[in-house]
Amino acid sequence: MGDVKGIYRVDGMSCASCAGSIQTMLSAQEGMRSASVNLASEQVMVEFDPTVISLEQIAKTVDELGFTLITRDLSLEEENDLAVVRLNRLRLNTILSAAFSIPVVMIAMAFHHMPYGNLIMFALTIPVLGWFGKEFFIIAWKRMLHFSANMDTLVALGTGSAFVFSTFNTFFPEYLLERGLEPHVYFEAATVVVTFILLGRYFEEKAKRKTSEAIKKLMGLGVKTARVIRNGVEKEMLISRIIKGDILVIRPGEKIPTDGRVLEGSSTIDESMITGESVPVTKWPGDEVIGATINQTGSLKVEAEKIGNDTLLAQIIRLVQEAQGSKAPIQKMADRIASVFVPVVMGISLLTFVAWTIWPPAGGASFAFIAAVTVLVIACPCALGLATPTALMVGLGKAAQLGILVKDAQSLEVVCKATAIVLDKTGTVTIGRPQVTDVIWAREADNPALQSGRDLRRAIVAIESMSEHPFAQALVNFFSHNPVVETEEVSHQPVGSDVVSGFESVTGKGVSAFFSGDLYHIGSRSYIAGSGCVTPEMFAEHETQQKHLARSLVYVACNNRVVSMVALADTIKPGSAKAIAMLQNLSQESDFSKQKPRQAKNQPM
Repeated sequence: MGDVKGIYRVDGMSCASCAGSIQTMLSAQEGMRSASVNLASEQVMVEFDPTVISLEQIAKTVDELGFTLITRDLSLEEENDLAVVRLNRLRLNTILSAAFSIPVVMIAMAFHHMPYGNLIMFALTIPVLGWFGKEFFIIAWKRMLHFSANMDTLVALGTGSAFVFSTFNTFFPEYLLERGLEPHVYFEAATVVVTFILLGRYFEEKAKRKTSEAIKKLMGLGVKTARVIRNGVEKEMLISRIIKGDILVIRPGEKIPTDGRVLEGSSTIDESMITGESVPVTKWPGDEVIGATINQTGSLKVEAEKIGNDTLLAQIIRLVQEAQGSKAPIQKMADRIASVFVPVVMGISLLTFVAWTIWPPAGGASFAFIAAVTVLVIACPCALGLATPTALMVGLGKAAQLGILVKDAQSLEVVCKATAIVLDKTGTVTIGRPQVTDVIWAREADNPALQSGRDLRRAIVAIESMSEHPFAQALVNFFSHNPVVETEEVSHQPVGSDVVSGFESVTGKGVSAFFSGDLYHIGSRSYIAGSGCVTPEMFAEHETQQKHLARSLVYVACNNRVVSMVALADTIKPGSAKAIAMLQNLSQESDFSKQKPRQAKNQPM
C-alpha cells in the first residue's frame, strides 16, 4: 500500500503559532511523510504511510492540541454552513462582549468613584472572560498540558492576570492600602482586549471566507444531479451516487456530470472552461468527455469512467487547494519567527516584572505587575503570522478566479525574477470566441444568385439563427449588422422574416435549408463538397491565404453553387496590446531585465 496524501479542514486555529504547533506535532509522528498547515485556509495537507499511522491517530493528535480535524469529505454546502456558523458565532460573541465592555470602560474612565463601581465592573467582566472569550482559556489550558503556547496563551495570561489582580483589589483593597499603594482595578483592560481580539478574528474570518471563493466557484462548476440508466430505467439521482460504469443521458444545453466516454449520439461540447479554446469539439461514439463541460447540440449517452475525486475538475480543485496550502520561502521564514514569538514575549514579560521589582518606581509591585501584563496584552495580535499566508491565499485565489492556476506559493514568489513570459493565445490575449474577419464573394458572372440580387444576408442570418454552433452565432452577429456587397439590392424586409424550411444539421460539419425557394448549404469545405456543391476556382487563392493566417473557413452555397467564403478567427482583445506594453515597461524598470536570456531557462516557474 502506497502513501496517502490528503487535505483536511482544521477547526479552532487562531494564529500562526497554532498552525506551527500542529505542523510540528504531526511531523514528529512515526509514519508521517510530510505535514503542512495553512492558517488562512484552515487546512492541513498531510502525506503519511497508512500501514504505520492511521487517519484516526492523526485526528486524535490534533484533538489533543485543542483543535478539531475533520477527516470526512465535506460538500460545498457543508463547508459553507461551517463557515457561516463560525462567522455568526464570532459576530454574536463580539457584539455581546462589546455590550458588556462599554459600561465597564465608562465606569473605569469617568465614574470610577461611584459606589460599588468595582463590583459592577467585576460582574460585567465575568461573562466577557467566562463565556464570550472562554475559547482563549480553554485552548491555553490544553496547550499548557503539552508544554506549548500560542497567541491564545498570551490573551489568557494577559486578561486573566488583569482580572485576578483586579478582583483581589476589589475584595481585599486593604492589602495594598496598608502598604501605601492604591488598589487600582483593570477590568476595563481585560474586557477591551477580549472584545478587540474577537473583533479582529471576526474580520479575519470574513477575509478568509472571501479568499476561499475561488475554490467554491470551481466546485460550483459541477452539477448536483444526473440522469442515469440502471436496469433499463432512466432516473435522476445525486451526482454522489453515480458509480463507474453507469450510463448517463445528457441533453443539449446540459453540463456533462462526470468524466466518461460517449456510447451513443454525437454532439459538440464546449470545453473552454478546461482548454480555453473558443471552438467547441465534436464528439462521436468512443470519444472522451470531461465533467462540467457543456453539451451543446445533440443528445448523448455517456459511460461514467471517473467519479468523485478522480475527475479532471476535482484534480484542478485539488491543485488549487495544494497551491493555497503550500508555503513560499518568505512564509516559512515568518512561521519560524512566529514559532518562537510566544515564548519570547512571555520571557520579555517576565523580565519586565523582574526589572520593575528590582528597581521599583512609585507604584512598586503593582506597577511591575501591570507592566508585565501590558507586554502580554500588546503582543496578542499576531499580524506577523497571519499576514503572509493570507496574502498568498488571496493572490492564489484571485488568480484562480481569473483562470490562472499557480503550481505552488514558491512559483508565485519567484515569478518576479522571470525574464520572459509566454502567453497562451486563446482567451488570454484574444476574446475567446470566433468572429468574422473576411468575406469573399463569388463574381456575379459565376453565380446567378448574385445576379438576381437575392438577399443573401437575410438567408444566412435566418438559417444560421437556427444553429447553436459558435460559428453560426458569429455569422449571425456579423451579417445582421454588415452589408454583403455593394452591388446587392438589399431588401427592406426585416432580417430573418422569410420562412426557413427543411432545416438539417450535420454535427460538426454544417447545415442545409430552403429559404425563399432556394436551397442553401452552409458549412465546411468537406461538407459542401459532399453535398455536391460546386466551388468556383477563384476561391482557391483566397483559401490558401486564409489558411496561412490560421483562420477557419465557412462556405455558403446557393442552389449547389458556392457564393461566398467566410473567414473566422478568435480576434485580439482590445486591451491585449496595452497589457503587453505594460509588462514590457515593467521589465524595463526592473533590474531583472538586465539578466542574460540564458538564465531564464533555469528559472523555476
